[in-house]
Amino acid sequence: MATNQVTVKPDNKCWEAFQKMPPCQEACPIHMDVSGYVLAIAQGRYQDALAIMRETNPLTAACGRVCHHPCEDVCTRGKLDEPIAIEWLKRFPGDHLGQKEAGKSNAAARSRQEQVAVIGSGPAGLTAAHDLAKLGYGVTIFEALPVAGGMLAFGVPEFALDRKALTSDIEYIKGLGVEIKVAHPIGTNLTLNDLRQMGYKAILVAVGAQQALSLKMPGVELNGVYHGLPFIKDACLGKAPSLTGKVVIIGGGNVAIDAARAALRQGASEVHVTCLESRKDMPAFSWEIEKAVQEGIKLHPSRAPKQITGQGGKVTGLDLVECKDLCTDYEGRIQPVLNETVQESLAADAVIIAIGQTLDKSLQGADSKLRLGNRG
Repeated sequence: MATNQVTVKPDNKCWEAFQKMPPCQEACPIHMDVSGYVLAIAQGRYQDALAIMRETNPLTAACGRVCHHPCEDVCTRGKLDEPIAIEWLKRFPGDHLGQKEAGKSNAAARSRQEQVAVIGSGPAGLTAAHDLAKLGYGVTIFEALPVAGGMLAFGVPEFALDRKALTSDIEYIKGLGVEIKVAHPIGTNLTLNDLRQMGYKAILVAVGAQQALSLKMPGVELNGVYHGLPFIKDACLGKAPSLTGKVVIIGGGNVAIDAARAALRQGASEVHVTCLESRKDMPAFSWEIEKAVQEGIKLHPSRAPKQITGQGGKVTGLDLVECKDLCTDYEGRIQPVLNETVQESLAADAVIIAIGQTLDKSLQGADSKLRLGNRG
C-alpha cells in the first residue's frame, strides 16, 4: 500500500447499523471491500484500489462492465439522493492507469510443490487459478477454445464487454505465474486420467454450463433454427451466420436478450423476443431489456412456443399461445399454465432458442471416474 496516505473516515451511517460489514459489501455476491476501494479512488490511490479489489476479484476490468451491481441497490448514499456509481468506479482505476500498467503483476512466490490443473478459463477457473497462485501453488489452466476467458470471451457479446478489458485481467493473472493452455479440450485426446498421470495433484473442473438446452416441439429441426449460447459464441468468434429479415428469440433471460441484440448486428431487419414470463418477471436484467427495447427489439411476454413453422425445410414462423401463469413441479422444473384460446403467430426467417444451458458431459471421457447426478 502507498505511504503518506490521507486518512478519511467513512460516513458513520455506513457503519452504525452494520458493525461487521457495510450494506454494499454485504450485498456483493463475493463481498468485495466496496467502501475500501471507493475510498482509495477518492484519495487518488488507484493502484491501491486495484489491489483492494483483487483481494476478492481478479477480474475487475471485466466485472466493472458486466456486473449486475446489487451493491448500488443498498448503497447508503441512495437514501439521500442517488447511490454511488460503484460499477463504474470498479472499472475506473484500471482504465485510468492504462491497460498495460493495470495488467502488470509480479509472479507469486512458489511455496508449494503441488501442481494444480484447472479445466476452463472462465470466471470461476481464472479466479481459482489466481487464488491458488497467491497461495503458492503451480497452476495450469486447460481451455478448449483458442482464446481464454470462457463465458466472458464468448458468452458476452463484444458490444457489452470490451475485449481489451478482459485481456488486461487475464494478463494480470498470467503475470502471477499461471499458465493457460488454449485449444486443449478435455475428454477426447486429453482426459482427466491423463492429467493425473502428468503429475497434477488436484484437478478443478470449472467448465460452467456450455451445452444449450433445446425444445421438444415441431419444427426445431428446420434450417434457420439456432440456439442462444452457440449463436453468441459464434458471433464473438466471427463465425456467426449472416441474418436477414425477421428473427424471433425464444427465452427471457440475459442470453436471450444478448442473442437478440447480436442478431440485429448480424443483419436482421427485425427482432422479436418471446418468453413465458410476464414483462415484469422476465429474468434478464431490467437495464439490458431496456437497451434491447431502445434498439428496436419487440417483446412478446407471457407467450409459450407451440411450434416452429416452415416450408421447404426452412423456417417461416413461430406459433405461440398465451402463458397465464408459471408453476414448478416437485423437481423445480417450470410448468407453464396455458390459455389455448389466445394464440399468436410471428413470421420469422430464423428462430433462436435461448432457454438455458446445462453441463457438457463430453469432458468426462471414457476413462473418467467423475460421477454426475441425475440432472448432470
